[in-house]
Formats: sequence, C-alpha cells, structure tokens
Amino acid sequence: MDPQERVIFQSAKRPRGKDGDDAPDTKRAMLARSSVAMRLMIKMGYKEGSGLGRYGQGITEPIAPSTQRGRQGFGLKVAGLESKSVEWEWDSEVVEAKETLRWLPGSQVPTAGLCPNWIQLGEAKRTMDDEHKFCSPEVLKKLLSAKAVFDQLDDAELRKARGQCNPFERIGRVFFRNRDAVKMANIDAVCEMMFTEPRNNEGQKTVPGDELLYFADVCAGPGGFSEYVLWRKRWQAKGFGFTLRGGSDFKLKNFYAASAETFEPCYGKDGDGNIYKPANIRHFQEHVLANTDGKGVHFTMADGGFSVKGQENIQEILSHRLYLCQCLVALSITRPGGHFVVKLYDVFTTFSAGLIWLMRRAFREICIFKPKTSRPANSERYLVCKNKLADVSAVRDLMWTANEEFEKLATVHNNGIAVVSLVPEDVIAGDKQLVDYLTASNNDLGRRQEVSLNKIRAFYQDSTLFEPRQAVMRKSCLDLWCIPDERRTFPKFERPEAAFAALKWDYRKHSWDLTPQNVQEHMKMLEWRCYAMNSGPTCKNNCTLFLSKSAPGTNYSRI
Repeated sequence: MDPQERVIFQSAKRPRGKDGDDAPDTKRAMLARSSVAMRLMIKMGYKEGSGLGRYGQGITEPIAPSTQRGRQGFGLKVAGLESKSVEWEWDSEVVEAKETLRWLPGSQVPTAGLCPNWIQLGEAKRTMDDEHKFCSPEVLKKLLSAKAVFDQLDDAELRKARGQCNPFERIGRVFFRNRDAVKMANIDAVCEMMFTEPRNNEGQKTVPGDELLYFADVCAGPGGFSEYVLWRKRWQAKGFGFTLRGGSDFKLKNFYAASAETFEPCYGKDGDGNIYKPANIRHFQEHVLANTDGKGVHFTMADGGFSVKGQENIQEILSHRLYLCQCLVALSITRPGGHFVVKLYDVFTTFSAGLIWLMRRAFREICIFKPKTSRPANSERYLVCKNKLADVSAVRDLMWTANEEFEKLATVHNNGIAVVSLVPEDVIAGDKQLVDYLTASNNDLGRRQEVSLNKIRAFYQDSTLFEPRQAVMRKSCLDLWCIPDERRTFPKFERPEAAFAALKWDYRKHSWDLTPQNVQEHMKMLEWRCYAMNSGPTCKNNCTLFLSKSAPGTNYSRI
C-alpha cells in the first residue's frame, strides 16, 4: 500500500500543537488524504470548479447550515435578520437590582383656567413616525425600526428568546397567581412602601393600626395587584375592583397568597365593567364613596391593557381612551393625600403629554419609571402620582368632557375622527419643566428598549446564548422588595367536619347538659347565642344546637 494512502486508516484523534492548532504531522496527513481523493476524482472525469455529475450540474459550494426557526416555512427571510453571525455586546446593557426614581413636583399653576374647548378633534393617526415632539427623532426612528423586525417572527421562538435574554425573567410570579403581583411589590418597594404603608411628610403613618387601608384596583383582572396588597396587609385592607366581566374578570378563588374576603368587585351600572361608559364610572364612584364614609380610597391602581397584535407601533394611540378613563376614575375615588399608579405604554403623542400635564396639576408629585419586573423589550412604563390635592374638580371635569367626546364618536360613524389632544400644544410647551422631564424619560426608556430589542434579536438568531445573571438578579430583587423566595402552593384543604369539630371543642370547655331540672334557670334568651353545626359523618341526620351564654356588654354575632 502506498504510504500516502495509509494515512486514511489512521486514528481520528488529532494531536494538537502547543498553540492549540493541528500538529504539523496531522496537517500533512490531511493534505495527503485530500490529494489522494482528488486524484481519484480526476480519474473519473472531475474538473476543478465544476459540480459533480455527468454534466457538472452539482453544487460547488458547501451545504449551508439550516437557519430554519419555528414553522414559518422553508426559505423565509426576515428583513433585519439576514446576518448569519451575531455578536451580542454584554457591556451595552446595564443590569442591577437597585432602582431610583426621579420625581417631578406638581405644578402650582391654578386649575381654574382649564377650558373644555382645549379638547381637540382630528384625524385618527395610524403611524408614530412623526411623533417626536417629546423625544429625540433619532431615538424614535431606531426604536420603531427595532420593533418592526419582530412583526414576522414565530411567536413561540420569540417568547423563548425573550425569556432567555431577560436578566429578570426568573423572578417570575414567586408564590402569587401571576407576575403582576410581583410587579406591584416592585413598585411599592421602590416607592418606599407608600402604597401599603402610607406616611405623611413627617414620616408618620396616615393609616393607624386600628383602621382599614382602602384601595381600588381598576382594569386589573385577574387581580395580581390586589393579591399583593391583601397579602401584605392581610385583614387590615379593604379593596374595590372595577374590571371587565368575562375572560378579564377577577379570579378571586385563585388568590392563594391571601384571602379575598375583603375584596369586592364592582361592574358599574350596566354590570359589564366597561370603564369607558360614563354611567359605570359614576356608579363605581358612588359605590366607593358610600363604603369609605365619603372619603375615598387611600390609593388607586390601574393596570389596563388589551391585545394590539400586529399594531404594536401604535399601541399608544390605540390606548388613549384607556389612559384617560383610568386617570378619570382615580381622580373620582382617591381621597386627598392619596396616591395613584397607572400603566402606560409609549408617551410620545400630544394626547399623552396633555394627560400627564393634567395629572401634574392634581398631585403634588409625579414620576414615570419602568420597574424591573416589566420586561425590558416592551414599551410598558408606570406613571406614579403622589399626594392628591384637595380640589381637582377642574381637572376631573375636563377629563369627563373628553370621555363624553370619545363616547359620541364611538356611537356614530366618525369617518376616522378621534380626540387627538386634551391640552393645546402651546400650553404644554409653556411648561418647560414637564417637557424636559418627559423628553429625558422617553429618550432614556427608548434607548434601553432598543438595546433590549437588539438583545432579543441576537438570542433569536443564536440559540446557544444565555443570560447568566438571572438567578443572581432574582435573589437580589426579592431581598430588596421583602418578598420570600417561595413557590406557589395550593392552600391546605380542611374538611368542614374537621373545622366544626375544632370549633365545637372550644365551646365544650364551658358547656353543660340541659335537663328539665336546669332549663328554667337559663331562659333569658338575650343572653344566649346559637350555633348550628353538623355533628359529623357518623350522624348524617342529626344537627346539634349549641347554646352559649354571652358576656354582658358584648355584641351578638352569627356563624
């Protein structure tokens, strides 16, 4: 056998040189093997540069690795994802558990000058390309471009990449029903517990220990925000819910972290929970005030949203009325000195800026921030309003009029007309402090969102990438927010017979048998309380009646 051909049968284990490259002997063997194969192919008629086959019709380039993702069809090419090699720069993203807020003081300008004629109707917009009055045009352009890349991607693959690249994804829901509860815990902790432990400027509690903390949860089914508050406050809180019936309704039976007995859903006059309807808003306001001694709740939470699949870039425009009605409800039911938090998306338009302008005149301080529990690649952010002023009637009346305009347009063929602004542009521009704050916030959040979208893109293209900081961020964040790192578990089921037996034993300690001889001694009926209990599974047809003497001056209760 020729020595050059003998190398074909050598071991596949290739020795390495000192620098990690193939050893010289191995390189010579590979070249020899290639030359032998080439000589054999030339004997069979192969010509260099042509394909295999009788007529040279075979391919001349190596077969490319498959880039198929999901089930969108072979050969699909998405603009913006053509690159075969993606390198993610880890230094481009700042990841830390601690968060800081930048508060904007409320405006001292009197609200008496607010005019209903400020509300402007115009053609409904279906694009955001020119909405850069309150942000950098470059930031807006890059953000919209980054969003557009994902319109054609497979949803399952996109969710997988999003979960792998988010440093805070593993925080999850902990022991609550959903992630919204942890999100409210995040917001509450960053705001120094001003929602569940409200204090005045001197640091004194505004809700004494013997009083209930009243709160409202608006557009927030299935109720994650409320579950957190009830878990934190236990039986010292009373909640009022207002959300759509049906699939978006509150799921109170799934409140495993806390009892939902002190939470009361309300669905408005029409019973459908539609926050757009003025009659429903008025009914909910009357209900809350009637059950809080006319004072209102200590704080209001609003987390409304709806699917905008395929229209993500104009989510803000589609949500204008939802923004408005949530703020309107908050001003209607929150007591003076109370707080408000509401979810927003982008706030680039004049409508959104005008709404924030109005809220600044209803509260002593406002803040826009994005919590860690809000996925970094979406446009979600929260407007936090602190210490409601005593008289906000002018602001509320303007919002009420605007919602009535929306209602009129919804009931007639509006020919593409919509409410496009609440406050004139020149009035907003005159508030330089607000314009500067809003511009800085939009630019900062926009850049962070662009970075996160590019990160998802990198993880989508390269499935071997992973985020190594998820476990560390979970532990750090839960420690900061004072949330135990526990799993969600079903509450322990206790049979009624066992509960009755425990209650019955407590009363047996001070009981005696009634006889004809002593029954006359205990006939003062107002001194007795009656409890009807099942005697247990062995006595299916018997129901025991327990009588116990009440202490003087106590109130009678029923079980």
